Amino acid sequence: MTESSSDMKRRVAALLKSRPELARMLLEQQVGHAPPIRRHARRAGERALYPASWAQQRLWFIDRLEGGAAGYRIPLIARLHGPLDLEALQRALDVLMERHETLRTTFVVNTEGLRQQVSAEARFPLAIVDLSGLDDRQRRQQLEQHRSDEIHRGFDLETGPLVRGRLIGLAPGEHVLLITIHHIVSDGWSMGVLCRELAAIYSAFHRGAENPLTPLAVQYADYTRWQQDWLRGEALDMQLAYWRECLEGAAIELKLPADGVRPAVQTYRGKTLQVVLDPQITAGLRRLAQWHGVTLFMALYGGWSILLSRLSGQDDVVIGTPIANRQHAELEGLIGFFVNTLALRMRVKPEYRLSRLFGEIRDEALRAFAHQDVPFDRVVEAVRPERSLSRNPVFQVMLALQNAPRSELPLAGLTVELEDPVDEPAVFDL
Repeated sequence: MTESSSDMKRRVAALLKSRPELARMLLEQQVGHAPPIRRHARRAGERALYPASWAQQRLWFIDRLEGGAAGYRIPLIARLHGPLDLEALQRALDVLMERHETLRTTFVVNTEGLRQQVSAEARFPLAIVDLSGLDDRQRRQQLEQHRSDEIHRGFDLETGPLVRGRLIGLAPGEHVLLITIHHIVSDGWSMGVLCRELAAIYSAFHRGAENPLTPLAVQYADYTRWQQDWLRGEALDMQLAYWRECLEGAAIELKLPADGVRPAVQTYRGKTLQVVLDPQITAGLRRLAQWHGVTLFMALYGGWSILLSRLSGQDDVVIGTPIANRQHAELEGLIGFFVNTLALRMRVKPEYRLSRLFGEIRDEALRAFAHQDVPFDRVVEAVRPERSLSRNPVFQVMLALQNAPRSELPLAGLTVELEDPVDEPAVFDL
């Protein structure tokens, strides 16, 4: 007997209430409605052209509009303690360039539109800087200058490369490795892939062994072909119809209290402020979420929505949240720009009891996850919000629950510390 759509929805809702974390995982992994991603034959030649994904088209447009927007660069900062095998490091980075087409990609416009251009050149651009001859004060100053320059220096999407690195020598056995990638060819999940594979390849080369990684089943260009072949026509129209209805009449701007006027054009100059929630508060949040049959993310989203509503004086709040968008197993090991953004809308009613508020949060999140395939840039096109260079369209606040394991870089023979940049560019107000 075939289960009706309404029966399935009731079962999913019941499952979500009893096992929220499992239910969210299942919702994010449901791919039975989509065809598999297949590898396409590669064209012979120095540079091959492939369609750009919709997300890439949006970032390319922003880059042209804003002259190389600083908010779309992803940094990796690693302190390396111990005897570094420079030859093994360069060879490992070169293998990554060869393994992942995205790291060899630039972008061109022709009669077919924006195209990915994949180069055969697989030499990773690693600059070597030696600061060991300076005194401590000069060394610290120069290191900070190099870190800032790496994070804020732009990329040319047409000429590339869209990944680069600097290895800064501080003293014998002390180095800092800086790697910066443009968001148009990478995302947060990808940085975990890069660290994991770089560690495996470097460690093998350091021992005199061969590359231990098996070839990739597909490349990012195969994903973009799949995306354009499948997500069109009725499949696309149904998802866009949901987002048009969901965001109809939403406020164009969340008016947060500020100590100045919003600039005419976003500057992307941001800072990071770290706040630690102690174990008691964290445990209380988890109990609260379990009691109301929601995930930890949903509980945080609810509290954040209430806070933003009170700060802004608005009872209709739209918050963005990233989703990995790697529902197919063959995409999990790829470096590329897959992450999608969902716009979650909450109408905060002061008269609501907490149980009712969480019920609406659960329903809203369920519906959004069920319509996660359509790229956010297509949602923006469909909703057609009032546009301004001074703010992000649809929402200006992002909430990201980083519940994946933290990236690690276990290089053989070295102690590695990954650092977070404190002055990285900011795409959103918060």
